[in-house]
Amino acid sequence: MTDVPVVLVNRDSGLGRYPPVEGDNRNGMRAAVGHLIALGHRHITHIAGPHNFSTSRARRQAFETAALAANTESSIIQADSLRLRPDA
Repeated sequence: MTDVPVVLVNRDSGLGRYPPVEGDNRNGMRAAVGHLIALGHRHITHIAGPHNFSTSRARRQAFETAALAANTESSIIQADSLRLRPDA
């Protein structure tokens, strides 16, 4: 099974072997933080996904940068896995 085209969706291996197709996580996070600030929020918390996901890393970095630039209080909750409780 050689010569099978492969594209990573919403992930980047960082190896350059397979092309990724991703949303703009950095600008999306900057826009989200800007929107919350415009609504008057002064403390914003980001729930960060697993460190081993390129999308999680990009969003976290953009959140930190945007919160710092906005001079707002911020916090990050690291959630390496999220489980939904059936009774929730």
